[in-house]
Amino acid sequence: MQGELDLVFKHLLPGFKTATLPADKKTSSALKQRLASLSLPKPVAGVNSATAQKISGKTFDLASNQTNYNEISFKNAGKDLQVDLKSEKASYKISFGSGAWKFGETEKLGPSLVARAKAHFKGLPPSKIAGSYRWKDENTLELTLRYIDSPHTETILCTFNEKDIAIDITNSFDSNPANKLPTIKGKTE
Repeated sequence: MQGELDLVFKHLLPGFKTATLPADKKTSSALKQRLASLSLPKPVAGVNSATAQKISGKTFDLASNQTNYNEISFKNAGKDLQVDLKSEKASYKISFGSGAWKFGETEKLGPSLVARAKAHFKGLPPSKIAGSYRWKDENTLELTLRYIDSPHTETILCTFNEKDIAIDITNSFDSNPANKLPTIKGKTE
């Protein structure tokens, strides 16, 4: 990164001043308008699925996996879907909206450049998130989790077959298919 730092020192640093900039009402107004217009794109609507009712209130025990999740459960709450991901160390309850974003916070770590760094995100507040879900077909549930504090998104694709679940997790940060996490398998009683 030395090249980038050299460019910062050469081009940006000389522009920094300690004095306050003069007021610029026109530019300030344009910035406020632009910021007010920013939003997440509306989620894509899904199909109706009878499986939605069948999985509500169910907990699926997951086989050993790289994410260390050992359980996932689903609960319908009106138009929202409450998903609870559990590992031995933590439980993450996340709400997803149907055809809309459901905003919240989570301690669940999302995709990040520094994910492999020791103590990354230690001491930081929970991540602000927006969650949306849709049924792609009768047995395939797509959960989209956007991390508002970053440019990244995580997609959790759950495929149901009788009492079995298969979970595929992808994120916007790592689009290389060679780095894809193996499918997580699970069962319910």
